[in-house]
Amino acid sequence: MVDILFRGGQIIDGTGKPGFRGDVAVADGVVALVADGIRARADRIVDVDGCIVSPGFVDLHSHGDYGILRFGHAENLLQQGCTTAVVGNCGLSLAPLPVASAASIVSQFPFVPREDRGASRFHWTTFGEYLAEVAAAGLGMNIAALVGHGTLRRIVMRSDARPADDAEVEEMTRLMDVCFDDGSVGMSTGLIYPPGSDATTSELVTLCRTIARREKLYATHVRSEADRLLEAIDEALFLAKETGVRVHISHLKAAGISNWGKVTEALAAMEQARSRGCDVTCDGYPYSAGSTTLAALLPPWATSGGAHSLRARLAEQGARAQIAEDLLREQTAWDNLYSCVGPKSISIAMCPTRPELEGQSLDDVSRRLLMPPIEALLDLLMEDPEGVLVVLHEMAEDDVKKVVCHPLCAICSDGDIRTPSRDERLHPRTYGAFTRALVGVRDGDYPISLEEMIRKMTSLPASRIRMRNRGAIQQGMSADLAIFSLEELHERCSYDSPNQCASGMRFVVVNGQMVLDDEELTEARPGRVIR
Repeated sequence: MVDILFRGGQIIDGTGKPGFRGDVAVADGVVALVADGIRARADRIVDVDGCIVSPGFVDLHSHGDYGILRFGHAENLLQQGCTTAVVGNCGLSLAPLPVASAASIVSQFPFVPREDRGASRFHWTTFGEYLAEVAAAGLGMNIAALVGHGTLRRIVMRSDARPADDAEVEEMTRLMDVCFDDGSVGMSTGLIYPPGSDATTSELVTLCRTIARREKLYATHVRSEADRLLEAIDEALFLAKETGVRVHISHLKAAGISNWGKVTEALAAMEQARSRGCDVTCDGYPYSAGSTTLAALLPPWATSGGAHSLRARLAEQGARAQIAEDLLREQTAWDNLYSCVGPKSISIAMCPTRPELEGQSLDDVSRRLLMPPIEALLDLLMEDPEGVLVVLHEMAEDDVKKVVCHPLCAICSDGDIRTPSRDERLHPRTYGAFTRALVGVRDGDYPISLEEMIRKMTSLPASRIRMRNRGAIQQGMSADLAIFSLEELHERCSYDSPNQCASGMRFVVVNGQMVLDDEELTEARPGRVIR
C-alpha cells in the first residue's frame, strides 16, 4: 500500500540521463518505487500522462531568510516547482543575532519591512535558535541556511571598516564553527559590499580552512562582477586550491558593456581549476538584469558603518560631493555600476518613501525631480538609506545564455520568498526564474536538453550542500517532486508587472505530501529544515 501513485508520466530523474515513461509510488515521505506499470494499491492514484515527473527543484541562492518566516508556504517558489531553498547568501544571514549587533545586521536586509525591524521581532540569538524559528513557521518547502561572513564580521568588529586582526579572525572562525554545529550548511561572502569588502584574502584563507575541514560549502559573491571580474574569480579559485574548500560562485555575471564576454573566460578558468582538482561550481539566473539596493551603487567607504553613517555623509557637503565625484569617474578599486551601467539602465524597483517613482529609470526620475540623475540618487538615499531597491539592466543576453547553459551552473532565483503583493515590486526572478529556464529550453532559446536543465535545478544544487537524499527520483530518497506539462508552463511575471506567480506547475510534493494539487496550493506544510 502506498500513499500516492503517479501513473504514466515522463520521468526525468535529475541525473541528466534520458527521460523514460513510468510510474512513481510515494509512501511514508519517500519514493517507494520507480517503474513502469506499478500495480501497488494506493490511497490516491494520479494520472500524469503527458506530464514531466521531476525531482523538486533546489534554489541554491535565495534571500528568503526573513521571507520564510512571513510566508512559510513559499508560494512564489512552489508555483515554480521548488521544494528546497538555501538562504543566507551574499554574506548576509539573520543569525547569529546577538542583541548588541542585531540592529546593524537586520538593517542590511532590504526584504525586512521597516515596520518589522524592531528588536521584539528578532528574539533569537544563535543560529540554532533561528533554525528552530524557521522550523516552527509552518513550511511549505525545505530550508537550508548558510551563515553570512558579513554577519560574523559585524558581530566581531561592529562597524570598523578595516582588515581584521588575528584575534578577530579567530573569533569569526569560532562563531562560524558553532553555526556549523547548529546546522548551517556553509558560509557565504559578499565581498563587493561592506563589511565583506574590507576582508583580506588572508582572512578568507583562515575561514575557508575551517569550512573545508567541516566539509561545508563556501558560497561567494565575488569582489567584482564588472571590470575586475576575472581577478575576483581568480581569488575564489585560489581559495579552493589553497584550502581545499568547495567553492560556489554566486550569480556569475559580467556587468556593463565593456565587460560583456568575460563570463567565457571566467567559466574557462573554473573548468581549468576543476581539471587541477578544485571543486568549484556557480549559479545563475536567466535574466539580463540584476537587482540590488540603491546604496550598493555607492563607493564602499560611503556605506561603511551602515545607514546612519551613510545619511550623515550625505548631509555633509564635502562628503556628498566626494561620493558624487567617485560615481562619475571610472574606478578600478570597486565596481562602479552607476558608471558602467548608466542611469538609463537603472530602474527603481521599490521605494517606500516615494512609491510613485517605482518602475522608472534614474534618468526618468531625474527629469521628474528636475535635477541630475546622480543628485536624484543621493536624495533618494538621504530619505531612505536602506529600503530602495533597483533593477540594473547590465548583462548581455549571450552571456546569460552561456552561464545558465554551462554544466557547472545551477539555476537560482537570487530572490526572496514571497506571496504576490501589489505593495512590493521585486525583480521578476523572484517569481519566475525556474519557469523561465524551462521555457527557454522548450522554446529553443537555451540549446541544452530538458534532462540537462533539470539536472542543473536538482541533483547539481543538492550535491553542493551534500543533500544526499534529495535531488533525484530514486527508490528510498525523499519524495520531493515537481510535475508539469512543459507546454503549459508560463512565466507570467515581467519587469513591468513582476509580482505574479508562474503558472503551469500541476503537482508539487514535499516530503511525500502534496503542497500543490492540480495547480492549487494545499494547506499542507511538510517542509523541514535541512542541516
